[in-house]
Amino acid sequence: MKDENAKGDPYKTVIVSNLEKKVTEKQLRREFERYGRVTHASVVLDKKTGKSRGYGFVSFDTEKDFKRAYNEANGQHFCGKKIYVDREKGRITSDWLPRRLGGGKGKTRANPKIDNIVKELKEELGPLKLEREVREREREREERQRGETKMEPEAKPKREDSRQRTEKRRSDKKGPRAEEESEEEGELK
Repeated sequence: MKDENAKGDPYKTVIVSNLEKKVTEKQLRREFERYGRVTHASVVLDKKTGKSRGYGFVSFDTEKDFKRAYNEANGQHFCGKKIYVDREKGRITSDWLPRRLGGGKGKTRANPKIDNIVKELKEELGPLKLEREVREREREREERQRGETKMEPEAKPKREDSRQRTEKRRSDKKGPRAEEESEEEGELK
């Protein structure tokens, strides 16, 4: 998926997340100009509502400015919220996926089952139908797991206690007459 709105050099662009919903592009640009010359700043808007989705992109003129923003801005407070800054990966990494499609976790937190599903679907469908298909397969997998937990395990035969085993051994040694005697003893008790 190619974003037509993406501007600037992807190797000099940071993604800024956890933005206050009311932050404007002008405010975002002004905040990041402290790290160097900003060539472009944008706040991502929801296509249906036109409201901020809580993240944006800032492109810098030089790699030095980009690195400074990347290293210093992460965790800073901006408009009352702690912001998170990372490298833009969507235009750099070929197999990158946004978090809503199962990506964005890196290799240390990734779920191998989901990664395999996503990989298969990428090859099968291409990126357009991927999100819907991933959700559908994940839902099917969860339903299968719920179905397995609802099933009761097969009943195991009751285990003989030590008294029953002892009596059985005695009867095997003495023959049929010993059984009759043990039954008579049981009646007397």
